[in-house]
Amino acid sequence: MKGVNTACVLLSLLVAVAVRADVYWIAEAFPASFFMNFENESLESTGEARTRESLATLTFYPHLGTGIGIEVGTLMLDLNAGAGILADSMFVSGTLYGDVALRWQAARAATVGPHVGVIHAFDPEWRGSLDVDISPTTGIIGGIQLTMGDKVSYLLSVDFLSMSFNAESGSPFYTLNTDSLDMKWVGFQFGLRGQF
Repeated sequence: MKGVNTACVLLSLLVAVAVRADVYWIAEAFPASFFMNFENESLESTGEARTRESLATLTFYPHLGTGIGIEVGTLMLDLNAGAGILADSMFVSGTLYGDVALRWQAARAATVGPHVGVIHAFDPEWRGSLDVDISPTTGIIGGIQLTMGDKVSYLLSVDFLSMSFNAESGSPFYTLNTDSLDMKWVGFQFGLRGQF
């Protein structure tokens, strides 16, 4: 009986919020997003002809997303999904992502708040001279977002991204010094956000 009462109260709250909420479709484009790699991860082959290749300091992450936004008073909740590319001089992967952002309207045309999401790298590829097989993986991203504008706004995000890839030699002639690439990035994303 207690569970039924709790469910009724929660349902009543959801209906009350839904009646007062504005729901809209949103689209986002981030052409200028990059992450700085502070882990200095590298792969090195063992054997007579040793080769060492390191990840670049800067990794670019252009991506596009769409989703729904819910606005209740001065609070805005965005639920997004999209696709993009993680790329630097040694590493590239297609990505799919999902993200939740909760922002507060700090001024008439500005919002600020946290966001958290997951990024799935589904086709990672090592682009150096070493023959390396890297497995797909899912990472966590989180940070603070700031928007400036009305229906179409600038969106700036300062983020932390963590991913760990399994790596193994694709060659029978050498092994690698590690079986994983643990990547931790601090990033800045700049893009456009539209709500319709």
